Amino acid sequence: MSSLKRILRNYSIFLGILKFSLKNDEKKDFQRFSLVSTLTQLLGDLEENINRIFQCSMKSKPLSYDNLLDSIFKDEVEEYRLYIDSDDKKKLIRKFEFLMELTNSSMDLMDGYSSPEVDAIDNEIQKIQSLLRPFLSAIQLP
Repeated sequence: MSSLKRILRNYSIFLGILKFSLKNDEKKDFQRFSLVSTLTQLLGDLEENINRIFQCSMKSKPLSYDNLLDSIFKDEVEEYRLYIDSDDKKKLIRKFEFLMELTNSSMDLMDGYSSPEVDAIDNEIQKIQSLLRPFLSAIQLP
């Protein structure tokens, strides 16, 4: 599987984790995972690692909060808006914005079948995703 395809697939997985985390962070069965804070930390680590690899930042001008919610949740925005009830969850949404930008940048950087930049991004995303495997098993996401 190409790096870009893995990035796109992993974006879908992270989106599923984001949605699950927002809905289930306070539920007793998942408190041991500290869903929101763990995902916020991992996405922050991803941003830090990518910024270390690339000379120029992959981060663009932030979207307005409402536009960001629309971009992430599309036609489910009203459903998820109910769960974003704390500053920690809002911070997670902002951290997720970087993953969106990274995914979009990967599509722009792809030149033919391979791109060293996209391969590097893919490696960093895979590292973060591997840390989530126990959690993915517990919630039955791929």
